[in-house]
Amino acid sequence: MPKINKGYRRNNLNASLRTRRRIIQLQDQDIQFMKINSYQPDNLNNLLISSNKTPVPVPITNCVNDTIYNNNLSPQINFNINNNLTINEPQFLPVQTNKTIENNCLNSKNDIETFKIEIKNWAVNCRIPQCHLNALLIILRKYDGFKMLPKDSRTLLQTPNKVTIDKIRLINPNGKYFHFGLTESLLKYYSSINNIPNIVELVIGIDGLPIARCSNSQLWPILAYVKPENSFEKKHVFPVGLFWGKSKPIDSNEFLYDFVNETKGLLSNGLKINDQIIPVTIFSFCCDAPAKSFLTKTKGHTGLSSCSRCTQEGEYLCNRTSFPYKNVMSPKRTHASFVAKSHDDYHVSNVNTILLDLPNFNIVERFSLDYMHLTCLGVMRKLIFLWMNGPLSVRLPNSKIKQISANLRLVKNYIPIEFCRKPRDVEEACRWKATEFRQLLIYTGPIILKNILSKKCYTNFMCLHIAMVILISPNLKKYIEFAQLLLNSFVKYFQDIYGKHLISHNIHGLLHLCEDYKLFGPLDNVSCFPFENFMKNFKSMLRKHEKPLEQIVKRYKEIEINTFLNIPTKNNSQDIILKRQHFNGPLPTTLQGSQYKTLVLSLKLITIKIDNVSDCFFGTINNEIVKVENIVKNLNTEQITVVGRKFTKKEPLYQKPIKSNKFGTYVVKELSDDYILYNIDDIIKKYIVFCSYKEDNNNIAMPVLHNVT
Repeated sequence: MPKINKGYRRNNLNASLRTRRRIIQLQDQDIQFMKINSYQPDNLNNLLISSNKTPVPVPITNCVNDTIYNNNLSPQINFNINNNLTINEPQFLPVQTNKTIENNCLNSKNDIETFKIEIKNWAVNCRIPQCHLNALLIILRKYDGFKMLPKDSRTLLQTPNKVTIDKIRLINPNGKYFHFGLTESLLKYYSSINNIPNIVELVIGIDGLPIARCSNSQLWPILAYVKPENSFEKKHVFPVGLFWGKSKPIDSNEFLYDFVNETKGLLSNGLKINDQIIPVTIFSFCCDAPAKSFLTKTKGHTGLSSCSRCTQEGEYLCNRTSFPYKNVMSPKRTHASFVAKSHDDYHVSNVNTILLDLPNFNIVERFSLDYMHLTCLGVMRKLIFLWMNGPLSVRLPNSKIKQISANLRLVKNYIPIEFCRKPRDVEEACRWKATEFRQLLIYTGPIILKNILSKKCYTNFMCLHIAMVILISPNLKKYIEFAQLLLNSFVKYFQDIYGKHLISHNIHGLLHLCEDYKLFGPLDNVSCFPFENFMKNFKSMLRKHEKPLEQIVKRYKEIEINTFLNIPTKNNSQDIILKRQHFNGPLPTTLQGSQYKTLVLSLKLITIKIDNVSDCFFGTINNEIVKVENIVKNLNTEQITVVGRKFTKKEPLYQKPIKSNKFGTYVVKELSDDYILYNIDDIIKKYIVFCSYKEDNNNIAMPVLHNVT
């Protein structure tokens, strides 16, 4: 029996909390063991052990001091022992051998293959390092049932043994390029879905990505996705090519060579899917201004002739390039004028961009004005910095800046799960991401900035807010001319309020955003948000600084081999997911079935949670705003029904320059007394409801408009 040193804990008071907790736990286990084996009832002198042998009296030892036991805060164990107590010898279970484990775990070849597939998926999806996976394989291979597993993770994951020199192309100076292939990626994408389209429309994204802050090492990926039929569907991004170097590629034509050569064949001959030729077009290129000028060999955003849509010449005011507002728009650029180089100041090289070799590609129209960089990171960020650090005529006092931050904290709990970031204090705006600027511009800005900004600044901001609401909404095309008037008004009065010298390349670009809506539809169809979300995957594939391009290629090939692209489609069971079953109701008497707290509509990118104030509201086709109280799956028909109550009173949030109810934004109050049953098809949009903290009990309801990427 282990001996306990009663002074051990007292003599180790300087030990860490974890060490002392472990010592107490070990002492408790030993004391409990001794109490059970040394317990002596008052009316029992000898304990007889029943066995095949002659009973032998066993003397009872003295019980351990109860004070020590109780001080360890362990529960006391009470025994009720009769006078005639006998304890039989324990019946031990047979020890499992390796053969037993094999029979229990893997009973067939199908089980073996299933296990291998699952462990490969786990390793790839969880990004398990090779050394950790190797250690796991060593442990598993000790048992007969797992002898079929390879010794090395590279064999298990079918890692390419060598990225051959002919597939990695050297690009001066000291850069490397690997081409994944556009055709191969498209065939893999369409093998995952049953629907074969009438036309394949590609959206291409190109931008730089620094690998680390301590070096100039950077990646320049060529990414793409197929434009979905519905603007609210998720975009599935895949890499087409990848460049690595100590700086960006010197020559864009050399960088784009493999991409253009392959794409020319697809645009001319189409894509063959199941013996059917599908035409392919490039819907858009999505880039920020520096990347666009690099690819097209034109002036950058600081140039006087840098606008890619019109020929307006900028002015150099207050040590910066400015594009003062003019009542008459300058002549527009065209594909023909670009090819002919009619405006020499716009081009920076005598060599044409290789993108002109693409058939049926309009290089002026098909380079979209990405609203992520132009509006969110450009204009909205500029406005915030002007309010905080701009001229005295528009600068806010510190008390009002703190009030904006306080308002952001108030609305934080009402931001739904579809938003990847919660609001942060405005003092941290220099570290905000594009999604945070979009959140302020589209959703929270009209609420938290009211009565804080001056009337002229707030009115100017609301012109931009309403215009952007129209431009990212798929069903507000009839208001596109009104949005153009609002953007013209914003730029004109921005010049009057903040100064002519602050009309930058991005502010001027707002005048051309409506052209993109007419060409591409809602601006989320051609934004950089999906590409920015994907690029973080490249960094997660790196294990060390050496040979980053080779590492990423190998990791991506492992993903391609060992995972299957699951894309939810209509009439697909993956479209609807129910989670977190409960039994709390409310459940109408006419409805019987299992109840759930969470409903996920993968195709619509909507998640409903009945116990979360930020995720329990949706809108119907009849413009009802409903609070979900329960989610029920019918036991007989398996039909899913949503139990909810709708708001009975709705008013527009603002009246000018247009009523907010045109865009689905209301002040709402008073939920209906009766529960209403809704089908899944009734849910058309997710709603944000900012609950009032005032006595008027008014709540502000806004639809989620942007595409969830």
